[in-house]
Amino acid sequence: MRSLFLRLFFAVALTLVGCGDGAGETDGGLDAARPMDATPPPMDAPPPDDASLPDAAPPVDAGACGAQDVREGAPCGPSEDPAIRWRWDGTECAQIAWCRCEGADCDDLFGEQETCERTYAECLDLGCDEDADCASGERWCEEGTCVPCDNDGLLCDIACADGWAPYMRNGCSPCECAPPNQCEVDSDCPTASDGRTQKCYAGAFCWCDPAIPGCCRGNVCAADGCVAAPPTGCRTRGCPRGQTCDATAGCEPSNCGCDETGFWICTSDCGGGACE
Repeated sequence: MRSLFLRLFFAVALTLVGCGDGAGETDGGLDAARPMDATPPPMDAPPPDDASLPDAAPPVDAGACGAQDVREGAPCGPSEDPAIRWRWDGTECAQIAWCRCEGADCDDLFGEQETCERTYAECLDLGCDEDADCASGERWCEEGTCVPCDNDGLLCDIACADGWAPYMRNGCSPCECAPPNQCEVDSDCPTASDGRTQKCYAGAFCWCDPAIPGCCRGNVCAADGCVAAPPTGCRTRGCPRGQTCDATAGCEPSNCGCDETGFWICTSDCGGGACE
């Protein structure tokens, strides 16, 4: 009886194993000899939802007044000092103090407020031709832009030599010495003793066109007729910005006047000082 049962079992098992449609096939009709691709064929992805994508950061451009898209920086640790930078926030150049910043946007930060404001001068309406175009006591005109003025002179204690004194420019008081002015416009100069009309000649310490004595220090009155500036030494006329006057250097005259032929006649001393 037992042997009859075993024969029936094996007969049924063999029938189940050989139930494919053809040799070498398994359930589903796939070829067992052909390897299955581990990666299923790609399916067409649904189109992305535009609302879920981040907006692209606008380029930094002097004509684009939108805020810079600068990502947040890392906070400072106990032993770190923040690096002061400026960014355009759409309204003004705002100061930020991050210890670390990651990403390409960090290159768009400014190391100085003045550089940021020059870049966005049109957005700030800070274009200028002269100091009078800028807010008095707050800014003055540098290279066509109203930039924050130097008002350090309100707090400094400085001793000026050779009769020089701290000066005021557009309501701002730098901590700097400059020679005095005999005039700022031609009408400030009296008529010469020989009856000739005098002209206001610009000094050498200027922050705009030297042909405009009103933005210079060291201006002198002399008879009209000479084209060039007087060759007087720097003790009287000062020096271009970035240079200093050495009263003991060189052999420049201390006083000059314009003669009737249009030439400068100067004293023969060497006490005028030279710029260095």
